[in-house]
Amino acid sequence: MGIVSSKSLPSRTERNCLPAKRLFKKTTKSSAMVTTTLENDSFNTLKSVQSVSPVNSTCSRQKYRYVNGRRHHDDDEVSYVLPNDDDESDRIHQQHWILQYIFQCNFHAPLHPSLEQGITVLDSACGPATWTLEMAKTFPNSSFYGIDISSVFPENIKPSNIEFLTGNIAKNIPFEDNTFDYIHQRLVIVGLTEVDWQKNLAELYRVLKPGGYIELVEPVVELEHCGPLTRQNEEALHSVLIARNMCPQIGQELHDRLLSTGFENITVIHKQIPMNHSGKAGELWWQDFKHVSLNLRPVMAKKNPAFEDPHQFEAYLEKSGLECKEYKTCTKWFINYAQKPLY
Repeated sequence: MGIVSSKSLPSRTERNCLPAKRLFKKTTKSSAMVTTTLENDSFNTLKSVQSVSPVNSTCSRQKYRYVNGRRHHDDDEVSYVLPNDDDESDRIHQQHWILQYIFQCNFHAPLHPSLEQGITVLDSACGPATWTLEMAKTFPNSSFYGIDISSVFPENIKPSNIEFLTGNIAKNIPFEDNTFDYIHQRLVIVGLTEVDWQKNLAELYRVLKPGGYIELVEPVVELEHCGPLTRQNEEALHSVLIARNMCPQIGQELHDRLLSTGFENITVIHKQIPMNHSGKAGELWWQDFKHVSLNLRPVMAKKNPAFEDPHQFEAYLEKSGLECKEYKTCTKWFINYAQKPLY
């Protein structure tokens, strides 16, 4: 499959996830490493089980601003860098299918039998909910809840085992303590500050059941085998995130952050995804990288004035794509899954 795993060592199995039950709001350390590299194109081509009552959503009103014709969040409590309009939602939809093709799965935590039997799942920062919708269709006996700062998810037409709500995952996740058997969160590297990450992980820990699994999927802003042209893109984005007190190395920091939050049995999977080389996976991933770079251009231009002109930036990306093919450039990703202790 072009995916080589050195080892995978979760210390507890999914049977430790406690049975689902309705909960009400209260006021109130071991690890394994797996390294994989994607280098070629040899890939193999409703019902709800329970009712969970969320507390009032923290974001009942949508606030937007428009910059260069693109819609963005306009909320002092939201740090998200990318737009949140239809074009960005379409990109995220496509990105999901690309990552599924590359990873050859939608999740890595050892929960397949539990999902088939029926558990309660939170998709944190679900966005347009491509992952949530597909998982709900694949596992109709499980209940899925998606939360995002903006209601870009489908609100009317959806499977009966899904509920969506708006909320700030860095402030308050509006569910009871010990609600979920499994929590999934992916690609909030451009959405959370250092302080946000601390609060976010604490909230995810709170709403996860003892014995339940959390899975976090994040890259780092550090390209492997990067040429000088493409390095300009990386350095501009890195500077943008640092200026906003964000965490460009969050992918490789998650193990220690999970440990300090209280999680245990942490497994880390490291993947290198090719950019514009090594077959179809590399071609697809370059297209996503190019698209997200175009969407980030206005903010990156503040750190690199050469990115100011949109047409020149597109020409730059074409040259960068050829450079990535020559240098065999890769993006570095880290998948971390862990458990909340039983006691």
